[in-house]
Order: sequence, then C-alpha cells, then structure tokens
Amino acid sequence: MSENEYQEKINAIDALLDKWKNKAPSPDGYINHPTSVFIRDGIINEKPEEWYSQECRPLFLLKEAYGGEKDWDLTSYVRSVADGEKKNRTWRNIAMWTYGILHTHADSDTLPNLPEYHRETDASSQNATTTTFDEHLLRKIAVVNIKKSNGDPSSSDDDLKLYAKYDAQELWDEIDLIDPTVIISANTHEIQDTIAAQNTPPIKIDRNYQDWTSHLTINKHDVILIEYWHPANYFPSMMNYYTLMAVYQHALQDCNHK
Repeated sequence: MSENEYQEKINAIDALLDKWKNKAPSPDGYINHPTSVFIRDGIINEKPEEWYSQECRPLFLLKEAYGGEKDWDLTSYVRSVADGEKKNRTWRNIAMWTYGILHTHADSDTLPNLPEYHRETDASSQNATTTTFDEHLLRKIAVVNIKKSNGDPSSSDDDLKLYAKYDAQELWDEIDLIDPTVIISANTHEIQDTIAAQNTPPIKIDRNYQDWTSHLTINKHDVILIEYWHPANYFPSMMNYYTLMAVYQHALQDCNHK
C-alpha cells in the first residue's frame, strides 16, 4: 500500500465521522447525533503508514466515551495519555494488554510475562532485563466506541443495542477502514450480532462460545474477535492479563489449523 493509499483511508474515516455526526435523528428521536456531543475515535497513531504496516493491529471496541460540552476527538486524548501528558487507569490497562497481544505468538510454549509499568523516560534507572510497558504502546492501537454521542459514565446494554442497531452500517464501515487483525470487544455478543445483522449483506461471525473468541473476515483476511471484560474493570491485573493472552494465543493457534 502506498503513502497516498494510507492517507486516503484516513480521509475516508474522517469523512465517515463527519457524515455520522450529521446523520438524521432516529425516527423516535432517541438518538440525535447533530444536537449531542459527538466523540470521534479511530486509529491512535497520526502516521497511518505505521498503523497499516503493523503485522498485528489491535482494535479495542468499547462502549461509550463521555464528557465535554462540545464535540471532541478521543484519539487526541489517548495520544496525550500515550505521551505521558495525562494519566488514566483504563488506558494504562489497555497499554498493558497491548504489550501482551503484540508479544503473543501461536507457536510459543509460553505466554509473555506480565510486564511492569514503566515510563520510557525512566528506563535508565531500571534493570535492563526487566520486562516493562508504558502508555506509548497506545499508539499501536485503534479504538471504536459503539455509542458516539450522548455518552454516560455508566453504560446500559439496552441503550447500547439501540445505538448499535441504528449506527450499524457506520460502525462496520469504520472498522473496515481501520482494518484490524484482532478486535477486543468490551461489549456483549448480542451487540456484535446486532451490528453484523444490520449490514447488507449480513456479516458472518464464526463464534466459539467455549473460549470467548470468534472469527470474521475483513478486507479478505481473518480477524479474531475476543469478547472480553471492559478494561476499566477492577479484577486483578494478573488475571486480566493472562486470561486475555491465553484466549488470544488459543485463537491464533485455531487460525493456524484452519
């Protein structure tokens, strides 16, 4: 893919979000993007060629962002966390999970060790053999929220299903343009199925309920979908991390056997 083609994809995402913001309200008026605070999202890295060149491209499919009195861009906020300008426990967890995903391989006998949090600027004071991570890894992810406007601190699955159904085509178009290789979803499988069913033609999700993983096709390549806990959960870091890595490795191995 050429540099122009990378930029064309980013331009297409921007145009999609512009159109989404101005989408007509739902017939009952429950969803009204034009009159609500609309929060954009997408690829975190400002350099599209770096994102699309990654062999592993993790997309975090979350519920909703909230706050502010006017429209804003979640990718800018996450970049500020990646650069150490802001602190956020949820995004630190995502950075830790990203470290593990990028270092998990189907043919490895072990999972990558749970890393210690460590800012790159302090690396000189740390033992060189210590496995560490920091928020810079957030530049290697993309993020898509189901609910783009009128967000709340506490999410309701029934509310999210309404947004997923009404905005299904836009959600799928955004994910398709981002072109992930793995999706970590903090939503229920009913919400994923709602998005898939509303598209023309419907998207086929090959689901394995035993290990939280599914497979679908995006841009003619296999994508792993993991339905997982929200990164804001309060489970122990070790349980969060190793469970996700084990699930992901098993999905990678399943891909190799297809």
